[in-house]
Amino acid sequence: MNRKRISLVVLGLLAVGAVVAYEVGFVLPKPDPNAKTTVGDRAPDFALASTIDSSVSLADLTRGNKSAVLVFYRGDW
Repeated sequence: MNRKRISLVVLGLLAVGAVVAYEVGFVLPKPDPNAKTTVGDRAPDFALASTIDSSVSLADLTRGNKSAVLVFYRGDW
């Protein structure tokens, strides 16, 4: 492939990724620069969009003295 075609393919993939991220509602929250956390602290409450047009919060998952495990996985795509 020539450089122009490669550039167009990359730009197309970026555009598709941006549209998918927008449609899914993927928005990263701004980090709090004053937050001071250490190992063992309770995680602050947050909410994420679910696949059924609603949201799920950490408070929802831990209601009733339940536990939740947060896994930060970069993905492999």
